Amino acid sequence: MPRVLFVFAVAALLWGGCKKDPPVVRPVDPPGKRPATQLEQLAEALERDAGPGPRADLWATFPAETRTEIEKAVEELVKQAGAPGDRADVANRLLGGWSQIGQDTPSSDLEEKFRNALGAIYLAEPLAKGAGEQATAAAGALFRVYALLDRPQYAEWLKASPRVPLDRKVHELLAAAAPAQRRALAARLLRAGKPNDAVDPVLRDLAERAREEPARARDLYALYVERRGDAATSEDLYALANAHLRVDDRAAASTATAKLRAVVQKTGERRGEAFVATMDEQLGELQRYLELAPSTALEDRLARVDLLRELGRAAEARAAIDKLAAERPNDARVRARFAALKFETIVQTGGTVEGAAFVHDQLDDAALTDKDGYYWSLLIGAQGLRMMSDALPELAQNPDAGAVKMVDIMKKIRRLADELARSRPGRAAVLAFVLDRTAPLVDKMRKKDVVGIIAALRAALPDALALRAKHPETGEADRLVYTLTLFAQDRAAALAAIAQRPGTPGRDDADLYVQRAHTAISLAMGIGTTAAVATARKVVEDIPPTWDVKIEAEREAMLGDCEAMHATLAKDLEAWSRAAQHYAEARTMHREVRARTTSNLGFILQQHGGDIARAELLFREAADLESSRRWLPLLDAATSPARAAERLDIVRGLVQATKGDGRAPVILNVWLASLSPDAAEAGAAAKDALVDMADPLYVAKPSANGVGFESEGTFQVGLGIASMRLYDLNTQAYGSLWLMPPLPMDRAALEAKVRAMPKPRPSPKR
Repeated sequence: MPRVLFVFAVAALLWGGCKKDPPVVRPVDPPGKRPATQLEQLAEALERDAGPGPRADLWATFPAETRTEIEKAVEELVKQAGAPGDRADVANRLLGGWSQIGQDTPSSDLEEKFRNALGAIYLAEPLAKGAGEQATAAAGALFRVYALLDRPQYAEWLKASPRVPLDRKVHELLAAAAPAQRRALAARLLRAGKPNDAVDPVLRDLAERAREEPARARDLYALYVERRGDAATSEDLYALANAHLRVDDRAAASTATAKLRAVVQKTGERRGEAFVATMDEQLGELQRYLELAPSTALEDRLARVDLLRELGRAAEARAAIDKLAAERPNDARVRARFAALKFETIVQTGGTVEGAAFVHDQLDDAALTDKDGYYWSLLIGAQGLRMMSDALPELAQNPDAGAVKMVDIMKKIRRLADELARSRPGRAAVLAFVLDRTAPLVDKMRKKDVVGIIAALRAALPDALALRAKHPETGEADRLVYTLTLFAQDRAAALAAIAQRPGTPGRDDADLYVQRAHTAISLAMGIGTTAAVATARKVVEDIPPTWDVKIEAEREAMLGDCEAMHATLAKDLEAWSRAAQHYAEARTMHREVRARTTSNLGFILQQHGGDIARAELLFREAADLESSRRWLPLLDAATSPARAAERLDIVRGLVQATKGDGRAPVILNVWLASLSPDAAEAGAAAKDALVDMADPLYVAKPSANGVGFESEGTFQVGLGIASMRLYDLNTQAYGSLWLMPPLPMDRAALEAKVRAMPKPRPSPKR
């Protein structure tokens, strides 16, 4: 279902500034005066709306404590750089990763980036007052700061976040100054006309902010790409091609796409391949949209609305559906699309549940006619999310009453699935399959009957495979199979089922291919053969190219997993080097994989690279990142030969820190049992480990601790509203690979430790 995320990454924000920049107005030049260039015209428009203008001494308004600390650090960097003329270069270097700040940026990185931005302001403000290339370079650095901060997302984050890096007053000053600073600096750079690396980002920024003015955005992108010349990236060319699409210029969009394709063929970059595939698809959608233009038939007008949404032209889609809603207020096909578009607007303000309630109220109307598959799919998602949100609090407060309510909800949604089956039999069949088998499990969940739940999941797999064979075009059927295979007793057969390529093309559902790959990795972990790893690698390689950084990061990390498993099982030293390269790349891409790839990279450096100091730094970084395995990199660090003398104390500390209300993780208890010279302590740890090893979920978990593979897993079955996919049936179960030393003791050795425990002394008789 949709998530509303705080993101102010320049590449992702293609719409909405705090205030729209004014349109370009071509002035009438007096006789004899040189005509204004395009850049000068843009500068004049910005200057007219820049307000009171930038403050050249904003740095002086920041809190003194912050200034002193940053000035000291920055001056040291300048000293290391060499000549005083390098101050502008240092300012730009400080902003190296500034434009990539987003929702995946860890808080520690966020603080560092803001400190760097303030350091750039400190260095650049005095330089920007002057003239010449250095002054222009300094203005360019300042523009980069304020262009990122002059976004609604920054102000919203500042208001909503309980904690911000650095002094909150600093952020308030930055937010207040950003609009005027950004416009004035942009105008100055445009008037200068050079250097390109300072001017071109201004054009790109103006084009992104002009999204609601398609013709103006197209002109700006065209000028930007023209100036870039051979330096234009695949992202630049995609932006231009997409801008042509938004003004219905299919011919120009095709030409831009051809240039994009040529660049990607040279570079071979996956992100560029995703741009090409998207443009090819959207060119077809635009052609269909234009062909339907003359038609007044309702079905064709609805198809145009759907095509506008696929093309990312939500404002036009809303205008079209509003007109249809006024003409056909009781047509369910119209009402459903009206509700879906309204839902997307509501979600942008953070109201997912409120949006689902709105959709439900709009569609739960007895006066509606002509109910189609679109209508039933949307109602299922809205009703599922709304009712589940109502039931969950009761389930927490009163499990018995909550369980009854959950089953009642499932029965209501099951009846809607029968309605959906008339037009979308595949989706309806999978939904019915899940509901029919989940309802009986509610009572087992309430009673915590893990054995019964796992038995039911295993028994459902053959029927799920048959369902997938019957509806191979339905992605939910594949997801269902992937979820159930992770509990299969015959893991080799389960992996063979995973290896079957989905009927859904990768470009239509990249997330499906990611889940498939995660499941294949998990099964290969448990099977523990190089053949299984080779199968998993092929599945990972099937993930289609995409510009979604999270997906690309997961793919890169899983390629590292395949190399690491192969290196372990085949004793292939070169494979460790390849695994390290994949992990090093993945850890810089997205926070979703950062903790485990950082830890795994540290493990490889420690065990096979001989760089103990660097490995320890990585282990500490991984332990500071968010994950449920934060203890594992600390254990890895403790197994270093350099930590032999303190290893037992470290493990003891980890056991105590992770006990919580129950037992420490199995792996830590096994290590404590092997290290402790105290028979009572070792026996108690071994006993705790054996208890957890007997747990049905532990037995079902596809890890191989004895080989050196641990997994961080998730199991989830959910139903909600996804708007574009209408309802979202989320079924998944998989683990992610963490590397560690093989366990030092097997079950037999643990049992021996328990037997060696000192017998308790009998209580003295009274």
